[in-house]
Amino acid sequence: MKWIDPPVGELVPCFGFPSDHGLLVETKWVGNKEERSLALYPTPFSAIVLPPPTEDERKFQITDFDQDRHYLAPYDTGNSKHARGISGAAMWWESDLNRTVWSPNFKFAGICTACYKRGSVVQVVKASIVRRFLEEVFGTT
Repeated sequence: MKWIDPPVGELVPCFGFPSDHGLLVETKWVGNKEERSLALYPTPFSAIVLPPPTEDERKFQITDFDQDRHYLAPYDTGNSKHARGISGAAMWWESDLNRTVWSPNFKFAGICTACYKRGSVVQVVKASIVRRFLEEVFGTT
């Protein structure tokens, strides 16, 4: 199996492109509107899968969460204050097997799609849901 729906408490790393820090590479005027081009660079972060939100959180803060389809993870990189731009980034899971020679052993763990609590919590579509979607659309994964 090359994918996993990580349980609560599991560590999941991610590389995303948050839009709150980047490099301004071009500024130009189009009519009376200024357009700016930013170069965004990948920002790694790791998070521990959070327990499902409480009923109150689902009513008022985390309103589009479905426990069968999603999990939550905290977003805290130190470099970025908000998870804007992380949407579409893949979450990963790495095996903790000890080997004589280390080699990467990552499994796909889902895709970031939304953020809550002023960008401090990321919602992730579970890998099993993404896999099912790919099978339905393309007939393979």
